[in-house]
Amino acid sequence: MATSIFSRKRDLLWLTWILVTIPNMLLMDFQGLYPVHLVPDFMKRISTFYVETYKDQFFVHHPPFFTAFLVTEVVFQLPVCLWAVPNLLKGAVLPGQRHQKYFPDGQRPQADPGIVRIDSPKVPLVLFPYAFLVFLTTAVCMYEYSQWAVPLQQKLDLTTLYGPFLALAGFMMVDMYFRLNAIINKATAAALAGEEKKKL
Repeated sequence: MATSIFSRKRDLLWLTWILVTIPNMLLMDFQGLYPVHLVPDFMKRISTFYVETYKDQFFVHHPPFFTAFLVTEVVFQLPVCLWAVPNLLKGAVLPGQRHQKYFPDGQRPQADPGIVRIDSPKVPLVLFPYAFLVFLTTAVCMYEYSQWAVPLQQKLDLTTLYGPFLALAGFMMVDMYFRLNAIINKATAAALAGEEKKKL
């Protein structure tokens, strides 16, 4: 059964990261795709400050692969982030079913009708490819700027921005893989148990 987001530390980390990522995409990343005359002045100032501070050439001249990465943010990453927020917060809801409520101290389980709220198995199914894509695109960008003919300090400054995204995406990918693996193992065990019962 799903518990409060504050007691699920990894989900709280993913929710926080995603809530930071959404405005970053809308206010910064997508500027390269918006018609210039539709970009508000405050967004232009954000972009100008960022470029002047970090000298990130991806936001000065978009190479074709970077534009392709921005398109993946629009068609896949942003929708996933918007979907993930409520699903990480509340889990899956299964109305009208009976479920088991387990009490402490070894008491017998008690059936309890009504709404069932569980950790959604769809979360790792959706967030695993999301994390893989973020990890891959970030790694490509980091490799690309490592080849730029710019001072080492400038590359280190960029790494303070791109590095955490790479690390978080890698951690999420591993986390979601093990969640999926546990779900598959549980389903396989249940199927095998069912087959054994049929044989009896």
